[in-house]
Amino acid sequence: MYATQSAIRSVPKGNNASNAIKSLIAIHQITGQYLNKKNVQADQRNHNPNSDHGFEAFSILTEVKQLLASSGVQDGVVTPPDPGASLPGTPPSNKRNISPLTLQPAAIHSSSRPAEELSGSARPPQEAIMGLFAQMSVASAINLFKHWGVFDAIPVPHEVGDAGAEILAVGISFADLAKKVNVEEALLIRISNMLTSTSILGRSRDGLYHTPTSLCLVSTHPMSAMFSLLHTNIVSVSASLPSYFDTYGRREPVGVNHVPITFHEGKPELKYFELVNQDPKRMNEFMKAMSITHSSRVPTTGVYDMSSVLSIAKTGRETVWVDIGGGGGHIVKLFLKEYGHDGLKASQCVVHELEDVVEGASKAAQEDDVIKDVRFLPLDFHRESPIKGALIYYLRHIMRDYSDQVCANILRNVARSLCSEARILISEQITPDNPAMASQPSSQQMYAAFKDFSMLPIGGKERSLSQWRSVAAAAGLEISRVHMDPKGTSHGVVELKLAETGDEKVSA
Repeated sequence: MYATQSAIRSVPKGNNASNAIKSLIAIHQITGQYLNKKNVQADQRNHNPNSDHGFEAFSILTEVKQLLASSGVQDGVVTPPDPGASLPGTPPSNKRNISPLTLQPAAIHSSSRPAEELSGSARPPQEAIMGLFAQMSVASAINLFKHWGVFDAIPVPHEVGDAGAEILAVGISFADLAKKVNVEEALLIRISNMLTSTSILGRSRDGLYHTPTSLCLVSTHPMSAMFSLLHTNIVSVSASLPSYFDTYGRREPVGVNHVPITFHEGKPELKYFELVNQDPKRMNEFMKAMSITHSSRVPTTGVYDMSSVLSIAKTGRETVWVDIGGGGGHIVKLFLKEYGHDGLKASQCVVHELEDVVEGASKAAQEDDVIKDVRFLPLDFHRESPIKGALIYYLRHIMRDYSDQVCANILRNVARSLCSEARILISEQITPDNPAMASQPSSQQMYAAFKDFSMLPIGGKERSLSQWRSVAAAAGLEISRVHMDPKGTSHGVVELKLAETGDEKVSA
């Protein structure tokens, strides 16, 4: 994939069509070699639009088509000269009709785009504000299309040819799509204009087709569930934030209930997760959205140095690893798969969860050879201390859901179970301490700020290292080490121990 992306970057810009076509042929050859891998072919034959391989291949094809548009094609419309011909670089046996596609200039949004462009600091002030209005409109249009099932109604791209050398975008006419989702065609076109103008959807002369971005909004994709979750938590709740802070005071939420989202939904006495759990469909969507947090973008293993843990595990210690709030054991399973051959045994691991979760999780674990020997024990970490005698007490994406006061209380409960050599590991994003001090805000800083703001409606927050230090001190703990993701993301593991004098260490 790196070779393909490098080839794309080398394509000449402008109107030199012959040079562009030559470059496109090279790109198609590279893409074809990639798609010929056995596992990719298997993904595509199963028509899985959400597989990483199919998604990346389709992304490349979209960029290739965009380059054709930059080679002198008028109005951004690519029409093959021979209706039976395929794109350059495709074997003759794979020729198919290719519908004309409208290619927007910003069809592929590069993640390396400067943060100042994203934030608007490089644009005139009024234009930057107008850009915010457009972002609001985009979010609203996506939410409406998701509700109507528009993204699901547009055909997904599929593989063409036995060699697997080409992925074609297939579209649907506005007339057919309007009938399919029971929406007036004129209204459908108006709303789609917001999404085609921002390249979230692609537009042909008389219809729409998927882009790599819109494929993430198909209902089976976890990102679609994440969009719904954050649209509710951020966009919907934002209308009630002024009233919330007028009612409770202009300060951070402090408890587990009476938080902005429960206030917004007229049930302020409930905790956030009690609110979500009242609706099984909403809880299922929440769990689907959370599966994104266990992806390579938010690493689980490979951040914390496990060498000392594994050495002690080999001595036969009864309890080594305790996953607090560990759900169905999905996280401890990842650790066992990674380190099970190096000394960590399932029987040395405990998953603490609420009592109503433990029964089902424990039963399901018996069907999984990796975690069938893990002990599932009930725990309300707001009120109780975990099992004593463990080496590691692990909390992943737990603390960010709560205020400083609630987090300190959780840590105090855990600290009661610690021996001198035991450690608490907090696996979370670590935000910059002074992001506003940077001369040029980075995209990483912007992402950190967004994540922190998205936690405000549920009463939580993302924290900087100095904020973690303060929360730890309130619980009688101190930071012993900080392990940052070696891949350079803002994700890290804060290692805590019982408070004593000494300096913390930071490892990258």
